[in-house]
Amino acid sequence: MPESGHFTALPAVSATGCLVGIVEWACMRALDGHLDDGEQTLGVHVDFSHEVPTPLGSPLTVGAELTGVEGRHLTFTVKAFDDAARVRARLDGRDGP
Repeated sequence: MPESGHFTALPAVSATGCLVGIVEWACMRALDGHLDDGEQTLGVHVDFSHEVPTPLGSPLTVGAELTGVEGRHLTFTVKAFDDAARVRARLDGRDGP
C-alpha cells in the first residue's frame, strides 16, 4: 500500500485496487510457460466487481483462464473467492508480444 495518509487511513481490508493487482498477477501466472524468454504482457482493461471488502489475512482464491486471443490481445475470465463472497472479474485484455 502506498504510504499516503489517504491509504493509511483505510480500514484493514484488501481494497479493490489491491485485488485488481492480484487478478493481474493471476493472469500473468496463467501465461507461465507459454511466452518466449523476454516476452511479457501488459494489462490494458479490467472489468471488475468487488462486492464485499476482503479482510486482511482472509484466504483468497483466484483462478484465471485465457478465454480469447485476437492477434496480440488476450482476454481472461477470472474467478476470485474469499470467505464472505465472490469477487467478479474479467480481465478484458492483456496485450502481448
